[in-house]
Amino acid sequence: MNGKSLDKEQVALLIADPQLQGWQDEHMFPFGNIARWDIDRYLWKTFSYALEYSKPDIIIFLGDIFDEGSKASDSEYAATLARLRGIFPQTSYIKTIYIPGDNDIGGEGRDFVHAWKSDRYEEHFGNISDVIRFGFLNVPSYTMSDKTLKAATEVQERLSAPLRVMLNHHLVTVEAKHYIYPVLKRLRPNLILSAHSHHASLISCRDCLHDNDWSWERQFQNIQFLDSYVHLNLNQSNSMHEIVVPTCSYRMGVSDMGFGLAIIGSEGVVDYTTLWLPRRYTMLIGYVIYMGISGAVLSVLFFSQRR
Repeated sequence: MNGKSLDKEQVALLIADPQLQGWQDEHMFPFGNIARWDIDRYLWKTFSYALEYSKPDIIIFLGDIFDEGSKASDSEYAATLARLRGIFPQTSYIKTIYIPGDNDIGGEGRDFVHAWKSDRYEEHFGNISDVIRFGFLNVPSYTMSDKTLKAATEVQERLSAPLRVMLNHHLVTVEAKHYIYPVLKRLRPNLILSAHSHHASLISCRDCLHDNDWSWERQFQNIQFLDSYVHLNLNQSNSMHEIVVPTCSYRMGVSDMGFGLAIIGSEGVVDYTTLWLPRRYTMLIGYVIYMGISGAVLSVLFFSQRR
């Protein structure tokens, strides 16, 4: 957080890689329509449960909001945006932050970042270059650009709060220190919330914010099967933690999906957990088996009555 210190806990509901399915990479009618309908309904229903449970003060999208956001036509983009508003209608009255991912504005592989992609994104989700939003530090997915470094330098003197939370789509602390440190030195985040990998993990670094060495020792912890809260004390000098939030979409091909839940206290203490979601493919396979057995039973009954 930035500015005035928090005088109470702040609950943040974290949404990573929903990647609403588009049209270009999906099957033709009717299979693409069915796939889009099912994932949209899954996200809407699971999010409503997560919202009711967490009662968040703020909702944070950690990038890759759309699957085809960086290449969709204007009509496809508008249609996907309308679906997003229907799946997450609560964002109209709860404070919400949107962080761009590579699927939203490019930046991975040959999907390059272009001005028209960023402009279209900013038209609907806010200015990418706003470093401070609702007290959180926001960094674009193309993390260490000259534009980002300039923005971080401009707000450096305004950062006075002891607790600072940085948001980014890509993982930050996995990068080489000489590459990432110029921005970290200016923003000095205690906690980073990121996504992109589709799996939950925790990366801790005791001396990440110390500038007398161009290497850092990081501890990686797999929290993919976390069933309780991780308790983090952010008051340690020069230390930093990065929480990687898993995807909430079963279309990403992972077996475990979830929404992140971070409770940020005023005393520099954060409790984090993942609200794990049901395995949709397992449910769909169960439906197919059930329908197959039901069809077989009905066929047997039908032919037995005709004899």
